[in-house]
Amino acid sequence: MGDALTERHIVVCSSTIGRAATLEAARRVRARGARFLDCPFTGTKGAADKAQLVYYIGGDEETFQAVQPILEPVSKAIVRIGAIGEAALVKVLTNVISAATIEVLAETMAVLQAEGMDPAMMGAALEHHGIRSGMTDLKLPKLISGDYDTHFSLKHMLKDVQFGLDEGAELKLDLPVTQATAKAMREGMSKGWADLDFASIMKRYTA
Repeated sequence: MGDALTERHIVVCSSTIGRAATLEAARRVRARGARFLDCPFTGTKGAADKAQLVYYIGGDEETFQAVQPILEPVSKAIVRIGAIGEAALVKVLTNVISAATIEVLAETMAVLQAEGMDPAMMGAALEHHGIRSGMTDLKLPKLISGDYDTHFSLKHMLKDVQFGLDEGAELKLDLPVTQATAKAMREGMSKGWADLDFASIMKRYTA
């Protein structure tokens, strides 16, 4: 956008690019006199089709209020997080949770299959369990059926998990579950599953 940006413009950043890149993008936009809103969202194709996205907001109140009427028609919730960069970080961390959840769910499916049990019974077991979530409801049937039609690709989820690892390294934090999840995803990438849904990590046990 370069020199086209002026003080009348607002750049709404909904890309999941991590905190550091978001802060740098905001710096460049502000240097042109324009305003910037850190505005990643969660929700895949189905949520977008139903106008059920959830936006995480990082930025000042005035900029948010200017953009809010554009976000509301396509969202079911708008969550104020804090300053620019903080919403980007929260989005990355929610994706880390999603990735780790599906990794351990795939592992449990593999154990059931190895025992000769029907993996479908896990759905009934989770129905009234506290660990049940929208993510497990969405992905468990796909893990069982081997349906890896892409809603969120493996390559993009690995990118976000790596952002989480980068944050941990910067803060000198050991993140063993995140590291193990990234390792499993890299293995899937090496086998050509990059453009499949990230649930394709189950293929390690079925391919």
